[in-house]
Amino acid sequence: MGRPAGPRRRHLDRTSTIYSGLFPAAAFDAECYNALTLTMAFRAPWASAGRLKVVNRAALWVMAVDRLVNHTATTREQVDRLVRECLSVADGAVPRSAATRFLADLRDELATVREFGELRRVWRGQLARMLAGLARAWAWRDTDVVPTLERCLDNADSRGSCFVDVSHWIYAATAGPGRAWRSCGTSARWSSVTCTCLGTSPPTART
Repeated sequence: MGRPAGPRRRHLDRTSTIYSGLFPAAAFDAECYNALTLTMAFRAPWASAGRLKVVNRAALWVMAVDRLVNHTATTREQVDRLVRECLSVADGAVPRSAATRFLADLRDELATVREFGELRRVWRGQLARMLAGLARAWAWRDTDVVPTLERCLDNADSRGSCFVDVSHWIYAATAGPGRAWRSCGTSARWSSVTCTCLGTSPPTART
């Protein structure tokens, strides 16, 4: 039997209060946090709250950044600035916003495990692909471009599921890096088809 999701939910509640303004109640309510923690609990019922800490936080960060790009940014410069700042923080820069402070804390938590030294380049690369995909999708909407199915699939990293998975695999060390890297593509691609192409919002975030 799986462990109760309560401790994970309380951890996300605490996390959301640390980063002022990043998680407005209108978009991130109790239903959102419950859905996120229960999803992760059912995916890995054998795992403790500690082992799921990074995957929960990475998923929450992706949801926040997705909201900033898709529902807050009004110009391409705002999107590009967010991308630049996130990549700089991934490389070790000092964060300048709530979103990048959260990312820096995620980076520092990952750095507590030995595997991150070897796989930091992979993690940073997946982050870059996710952010580039978000920026590309923003440009499509801004210019009223309707992407083809093939282009949606090519932009699958924008959904962030691969970034979340890579963060989790590094931290929990439950799969070898080669196996983990090969297995993450399919879910990200089909997530892109259902969410990016159809224009739906993340299922656990409100707008």
